[in-house]
Amino acid sequence: ADATWQQRVDALGEGGYRRYEEKTATQVGDCAELLLGEYKGDLRRLREDPDPKKRLREVPGIGPTGTDIF
Repeated sequence: ADATWQQRVDALGEGGYRRYEEKTATQVGDCAELLLGEYKGDLRRLREDPDPKKRLREVPGIGPTGTDIF
């Protein structure tokens, strides 16, 4: 969450992620903020929600397929 956008882009590139790394860097930052704000840094808290699939779709970059996998 403390990483800058450029640091996230660099980390994605170093990890071999080449496709849409700039958009993904933004989403990673948004996800970190959501995770810290809504779940106190522990995504397992999502299981406590009455409709976890609906809540999971609030995570940037997670769509119907991602929720099914989760």
